[in-house]
Amino acid sequence: MVFDRIQALIGETVSHYKITAKLGEGGMGVVYRAEDTRLGRQVALKFLPEDVAGDASYLERFQREARAASALNHPAICTIYDIGEHAGRPYIVMELMEGHTLDRVAPGQPLSIDKAVGIGTQLADALDAAHERGIVHRDIKPANIFLTDRGQPKILDFGLAKVTTEAKSDSGSAAPTDAMEADLTRPGAAIGTVSYMSPEQARGEELDNRTDIFSMGLVLYEAVTGQRAFSGTTSALIFDAILHKAPVAPVRLNPEVPEGLEQILNKSLEKDRNLRYQHASDLRADLERLRRDSDLSRSAVGTASAPVQTAIGTSDTVSRAPSGAVPGPDPVATPLSSPSSDAQIAADLAKRHRGKVFGVVTLVIAAIAIAVFMMQRSPAEPEGDAQIRSLAVLPFSNASGDPDAEYLGEGIAESLINSMTSIPDLRVVSRSSAFRFKETDSTPAQIGQELNVGAIVTGRVTQRGDELIITAEMVDTRQDAQLWGERYTRPAADIFAIQDEIAFAISDRLQVKLSGETEEQISQRKTEDAEAYKLYLKGRFHWNKRTKEDVQKALVYFEQALDIDPTYGLAWAGVADSYTVGNGIYLEISPEESKTKSLAAVKRALELDDSLAEAHTTLADRLHYAEWDWQGAEREFKRAIEINPGYATAYQWYAELLAAWGRFDEAIAAARKAEELDPLSPAMPFSVAGSLHAARKWEESEAYCLKALAMEPEYVAVLIQLAELYISTDRFDQAVETWQRALRIMGLDDLGQTMGERFATEGPDGYWRSLLELPDEVGIDANYQSYLYAGLGDFDKAFEYLEDSMDQKLNGSSFLGVWPAFDPLKDDPRFDEQVARLKRPHVPSD
Repeated sequence: MVFDRIQALIGETVSHYKITAKLGEGGMGVVYRAEDTRLGRQVALKFLPEDVAGDASYLERFQREARAASALNHPAICTIYDIGEHAGRPYIVMELMEGHTLDRVAPGQPLSIDKAVGIGTQLADALDAAHERGIVHRDIKPANIFLTDRGQPKILDFGLAKVTTEAKSDSGSAAPTDAMEADLTRPGAAIGTVSYMSPEQARGEELDNRTDIFSMGLVLYEAVTGQRAFSGTTSALIFDAILHKAPVAPVRLNPEVPEGLEQILNKSLEKDRNLRYQHASDLRADLERLRRDSDLSRSAVGTASAPVQTAIGTSDTVSRAPSGAVPGPDPVATPLSSPSSDAQIAADLAKRHRGKVFGVVTLVIAAIAIAVFMMQRSPAEPEGDAQIRSLAVLPFSNASGDPDAEYLGEGIAESLINSMTSIPDLRVVSRSSAFRFKETDSTPAQIGQELNVGAIVTGRVTQRGDELIITAEMVDTRQDAQLWGERYTRPAADIFAIQDEIAFAISDRLQVKLSGETEEQISQRKTEDAEAYKLYLKGRFHWNKRTKEDVQKALVYFEQALDIDPTYGLAWAGVADSYTVGNGIYLEISPEESKTKSLAAVKRALELDDSLAEAHTTLADRLHYAEWDWQGAEREFKRAIEINPGYATAYQWYAELLAAWGRFDEAIAAARKAEELDPLSPAMPFSVAGSLHAARKWEESEAYCLKALAMEPEYVAVLIQLAELYISTDRFDQAVETWQRALRIMGLDDLGQTMGERFATEGPDGYWRSLLELPDEVGIDANYQSYLYAGLGDFDKAFEYLEDSMDQKLNGSSFLGVWPAFDPLKDDPRFDEQVARLKRPHVPSD
């Protein structure tokens, strides 16, 4: 009878999904292959088993899986497209992939080290994305990791996921926390799969993201050894091993396991979660470092796997490699097992580096060498401070207890960043990347790994009336050792002197010899009035928040600073930036007024102080977009970079100019330099993607778009550009899906659904017409309207809007003749006429 019921569904249409075959069955569902008749794609439908469809706990777990997975968008997490109910049975619609779950790829056999580390890197990145959204999987195991026939992993089955009350669904509503969640997380309730539980999971304790990291370590251990880390004939024995025993050292099971990987496994499988990796991003970074610094492809253990076939079930369900991570493993690790003697250590080392070729003689020699070394060694000297050539200045914490004093800590840190960038041969991480660690619980070592810096500067600010108490310290991220620290108690008017003293103390401790010019740059005053400076800091504090209310407040503070000191160039630059950001949207003025006022303010700033890199950058941007002054804009960008070689935004905006100019190689190089300086900002990989897009390097551009989205999944501008890329490469179905995702983020789900329906019935024309009907608040300007009509083949309308765009000098118009979106218009004589209006100089031969 069960077989009859299953067969009855094959051939049926559920909603707009035509079921064609059964793929698999498990405890939490039956999975079918189906065709999405609207979009013409193959999908998988997962039904809750009929015999438990009325069970509230099973239904909640099923819905939990849909909610948790749909709140995530990551290449290494199974994508959920839809959810519904058919004949009383709930179902989830998910992507269809070909391959096997990891437990079926090579049972009992190790994967090659390179393959295992690659899989682990992508999965760690996926877990990091889930944890950032407040989602803990709680059942990471090989059966819940799908490996496609292209070697791409996907995390499946979020049925046991813990979703915190702070996590939000794509619709913006809080994920529910109900009796089912309480039951799953109550003290004493051990949930998950026994062999892949963390110690705290086995004890039934409250769980956080670190439980997934332990389980991920178990998966990686099994992938490189072919054996489970903890096993036993009963659950009680497995629990005992997890809680009290150490696994066999991986190198004993697979001599090809590198030492660096063994250290990573040590830290992942630390029983004390406070000593384990605290964040999946740290695990990802160490795996990336291992891949970068090791020739893993030469340490491959051959693996013969069964033929790959389509199989998606509850434990069987494609992904590109995740975004790159700044490398740097933590050298502190607890051994997985304790060898009984130095001879055993020697044996392991001999196996690791030489295999079994030299036999007993090698082991004896190695044992003697280790014994001599152990008797003669002395504590290693720490690396000298002179080797530290990279630094991050974190925002100083506000210890005043007054929220209105918050600006001081950020302002002092930002001023220090600007001062320190003038020191030759010292890489100072940009503000946006460093400030991501504000009020973080990350250790110096973790911050050092994320930002790839040798030292960090932190501090506290307390304001008591007219008195400032500032403490600052510099910490070596490699050794977690303080290099310098000081406390300052001064009148608030001495804030300039305090900042100078901190900057000079840091350079002195790093053994950097400063030239007279550099010293002058560090101590240069932009204003002599401390009150004007404080108002400027307040302005920058609010401007950096990028909300309508804050940008308006910022402009008021900048103008108040100018009331006190009309010659304060930095404050004029702040005024210019207020008018520039959002092209006037935040200040509720037209783009034309925004351009005029920002240009006037920035020119005034530079008349007063030509050493402002930020002002030169803003002027260059205005000259580019507002006046199409190509050579003038380039001159200003180069001047900004000369003044401040560490200013990421200057490189980012310069890359836009170069790309619009058709100087693609230079544009890509500049954008990548910006990313190097500001590694944690999603805007930087997006900038690289834009330059690659203009150069029609589709595959690389797509990869950088996905990298930006991995950092910021709701980055709408990236999604829109990615949709354009899909159109340029004849992937309309992916363009539709990408726009639907963007519209969902903007709260326009209905429009996304309409787009899908129209594309299914009208094809590409339905796609273009849907975009033409977007509301004004989406911000589709005349330039983009021209692109849409070009897609429809209505060239007259396209040129009508294009001419309007050129008349207004909209930002996108400067890319005419370069940006692929307008390729359909190139053969029309009117196109060359519009391109000629740009007066774009020939690409310089040098």
